[in-house]
Amino acid sequence: MGIHILSVSHSDQGLDAVAEASRTTPSIVDEFLKAGVIDGAVTISTCNRVDIVVDSAEFPVALSERLDAVTSRSGRDAVAYLFRVASGLDSMVIGEREIVGQVRRAAEVATQRGTITPALSRLFQSSSAVSRKVAAKTSLAGHGRSIVHVALDLAEEIRGDLGDQRAILFGTGSYAGATVSALRDHGVREIGVHSASGRAEAFCEGHGARPIVPDTIDDELAHVDLIVSCRGSGQPVLTADQIRAAVSTRGADSPLIIVDLALVPDIEIDDFEADQVVRIGLDNVSDRLPAVQREDIDIAEAIIADAVTTFVNVAHGADVDRAIVNLRNAVDAIVEEECATLSHLDEDEAARTARALHHLAARLVNAPCRTARAAVADGNAHEYLEALERVLGIGAENV
Repeated sequence: MGIHILSVSHSDQGLDAVAEASRTTPSIVDEFLKAGVIDGAVTISTCNRVDIVVDSAEFPVALSERLDAVTSRSGRDAVAYLFRVASGLDSMVIGEREIVGQVRRAAEVATQRGTITPALSRLFQSSSAVSRKVAAKTSLAGHGRSIVHVALDLAEEIRGDLGDQRAILFGTGSYAGATVSALRDHGVREIGVHSASGRAEAFCEGHGARPIVPDTIDDELAHVDLIVSCRGSGQPVLTADQIRAAVSTRGADSPLIIVDLALVPDIEIDDFEADQVVRIGLDNVSDRLPAVQREDIDIAEAIIADAVTTFVNVAHGADVDRAIVNLRNAVDAIVEEECATLSHLDEDEAARTARALHHLAARLVNAPCRTARAAVADGNAHEYLEALERVLGIGAENV
């Protein structure tokens, strides 16, 4: 089972490293795919992590070195990690709902690009099933308010009730729908949406929001109370001059609140006074995480552990099947080589000798086949495969 995951996360390397990885990873992974160094890859990139899930017979050392300072996991550890991620246990906000869609979307994108393999497809399908079971068996989804929910909780502490606030959302990407829902949950009724790609109108039709014409954005800023952005394009959607102009013209008694959840800030902010502009970013969110019941986490961990064992055993069972086929083929090839040396015998004697050789080969292979079935049943397939490769040089890969 050649599953490996190379990760950069908020908890291990920090948000700056995640931002850098999100910028450089796509081109590097494409390079290794085109070179045939790895068989397949799925990249999960969110505001607090970049995970490259790789299908490769050997650990991709060269890829790991190019990415630099990543956390590496292989085999069972990699499977367990992905299941934890998909279930929201490894998020900044434990149990967050958005990660499920982000993991699923990553697999869909890889499928469209042709970079997903059957093994990776099965892995991601299993991760979705595990996340659904965790959500059904625990209350983590209820605890796990999304990152934008927590950010808006902080905004409420500053502003109070957000019900009469006017908000502008920048971007219509995968996180935009969840952001609109979070704004609605916090009572915000007037939501304008700006899209540099021109998708605001289509997005707003399905979300009950108001599209903002790009040419009118400066006028809109003069009347807004709350700005939310999580585009992460690397280019600012608003400049410091635009924010300064908005602050000078809005004439409000309360500060303009900017919720910027991008790894590389979407909005340029100068040194404004606290009564003028308040920025809420990922660093603020990470300091204000909701409490989660230990019992729920224990249940989720048990579900994941069982699912990992099942997945690994099935995967190793398939590997064992391929290894046995390779063993039979290798033995058959040796027998055929020996049969080719029987030309000095008469036809009947050569036929009898060939049958005897084939019969002997079948008996010799029979014992490893029985042992293989027992190893899979006992959950020891990995040890069996290691022994087969070490003793006979035969594994699950084609020979």
